[in-house]
Amino acid sequence: MALFTEDRLTGDAVVFAREVAGESPVDSIVLAARMSVRRWGWDKVTMDDICAEAGVSRATLYRLFPGGRDVLFDAMRDVRRREFFEKLHSRVEGAETFEDFIVTAITVASVELRD
Repeated sequence: MALFTEDRLTGDAVVFAREVAGESPVDSIVLAARMSVRRWGWDKVTMDDICAEAGVSRATLYRLFPGGRDVLFDAMRDVRRREFFEKLHSRVEGAETFEDFIVTAITVASVELRD
């Protein structure tokens, strides 16, 4: 399952990263960072917000992401980039014509990049 599927980030129910079963501590923290950024914005989110969301201590966060905010946000962007291309690939692989391929790729990219 992808870390950042829409059903885990939006909707009526509040889902905390620490409540998602089967996630590694790194995955939980990256998911918590994504959820916190959506809630507070890139500039306002703090490491304490992310720790609270993930249910981990600051020591755990910094042990797993020794560079702090920059390293964590880089990991978050890497995961999002990988998921973007996985989704793009899954959508265009069944295209029967080049035109279908291009239209689908542009549609998926525009929707995904809007988020």
